[in-house]
Amino acid sequence: MKSLQSQVKQFLKTLKQNADEEYRRGSEISTPSRLKPIGVRVPILRKIARDWVKENKETSDKEFLALLRALWKQPVSEVRTLALELLMANKKYLKNFDWQIGESWLNDVDNWSHCDLLSTQILGFLVLYDKSHLPKLKNYLKKKGRWFRRSAIVSLIQLIREKEISPLKVLAMIDQIADDRDPMIQKAISWVLREMVRSGTGKEVKKYIKKNKDRLAGFVGREVQNKLKTGLKSGKPRKKTIPSGGVF
Repeated sequence: MKSLQSQVKQFLKTLKQNADEEYRRGSEISTPSRLKPIGVRVPILRKIARDWVKENKETSDKEFLALLRALWKQPVSEVRTLALELLMANKKYLKNFDWQIGESWLNDVDNWSHCDLLSTQILGFLVLYDKSHLPKLKNYLKKKGRWFRRSAIVSLIQLIREKEISPLKVLAMIDQIADDRDPMIQKAISWVLREMVRSGTGKEVKKYIKKNKDRLAGFVGREVQNKLKTGLKSGKPRKKTIPSGGVF
């Protein structure tokens, strides 16, 4: 395996070769962060990660973790995202990933994108593999940091999808932060409630919304009601765009 420094440099070079200036400018607006964005779209990041994992199967766990840590230290948004994508692409390693490392990374997070990726695709899977981690998420609800509180809720997404957690347990966790007026927290609550509707527990969600409508942000009730009625967040189907060249 090449030195960490050379690998990080190579990743940076590859990312810059795939940069999209328009996308970079959009990222600065949609995902405010102290980290510098290069402007690489997510599908490209995922391909880079998958290709690296396929080509480096002989890399030891120790070397792989050292690489992830080296990438995470970089003050570049896509490089940190790449560290998460590499971990997700290496499911065998992910099962044995140290929760404490993930928690230390969450402590570094300053934007919703990294928070959600780390929570839904890494911490969420760790809870799915080992339910003894669930109390740790509950403790996150009490932390002052907004990203810990958001993580506590969105990390439940995988368990909800796999029906590995009861609706009452999810709602009990949501209830602890229902009065939190931070938009990032309310958006997380809306997302999780809609995911519950999608998983077939709409009755429980409907009762909860009705009982707690005055505690939740107005848009939460609207989005969840739309999901209950139409299956869509907005309640309106997306308009189909007509490809250039005419109608098929």
